[in-house]
Amino acid sequence: MSSKEIKHILFPTDFSVCSSKALDVAMEIADKTGATISILYVIEPVFEFAAEAETEDIHEFMDKTAKENFKKMKSDREKSRFKNLKVSTSIKDGNVITSVLREAKEKGADFIVMGSIGATGFKKVLFGSTALEVMRQSPVPVLVVPDSDKKPDFKNFLFTTNFRERDPQNLAFSKNIADKFNAKLTVLHIVKTIDFKSEVLRRGFIDYMGDTIKLNKLTFVLYEHEDIPEGISSFIQEKPVSVIIMNRYQKSVLNVILGRDKTQSVISYDQKPLLIIP
Repeated sequence: MSSKEIKHILFPTDFSVCSSKALDVAMEIADKTGATISILYVIEPVFEFAAEAETEDIHEFMDKTAKENFKKMKSDREKSRFKNLKVSTSIKDGNVITSVLREAKEKGADFIVMGSIGATGFKKVLFGSTALEVMRQSPVPVLVVPDSDKKPDFKNFLFTTNFRERDPQNLAFSKNIADKFNAKLTVLHIVKTIDFKSEVLRRGFIDYMGDTIKLNKLTFVLYEHEDIPEGISSFIQEKPVSVIIMNRYQKSVLNVILGRDKTQSVISYDQKPLLIIP
């Protein structure tokens, strides 16, 4: 089994402070993987009731502002340790979600990094939003970076699994990223009770993965909890976790993170970068 390398990162931006923080993460990943970055800004249609002249003025202003922001981005990057990264920029008109997915396909992007716009956590920010829809529809992995004062340290990755067919491939991809950062990777499976069957599954998965990837800095954990989403959250609160990695088939877990009223049991998701692998 060969793990895919990240070669081209698409970074949609709205030039917000949160988006700027997410760009730092995208550049960090590009620096570690050697990937190129395409930065995209989308100008959405102006309200229908606006006069034609006003619409043209607004579009011209947004286009001009975007170009000025791109120019500043380039200037800042050239003064940083990321000055040698290969970065391109583009401005598109249309629906943001459609434009992001189309741009990823046209550019051949194999990884998307986005910021969660705002400062209220995943539940309030992402539910029904651009980032959530991109996560749901994207054919490539999507990393959503929360608006947090704490910069991700990329030292401890958490991969959650239900031992499904695509998990070995997605774990190999995750291990490849973790290795780029010389990070630890924990594979977590939530069970109501740790018994003979669950232990056999765990050991079988370890043996299978051992034939395909190096198991250094890789830990396989069974964790007892009645509820999978709350179990993951509880584990995150107990152990150091820098990035949460989930398979998109884990819809029940994602629905809790992105849709349920925030409770103490799931609050730990809010300040962690979340990587969704299709």
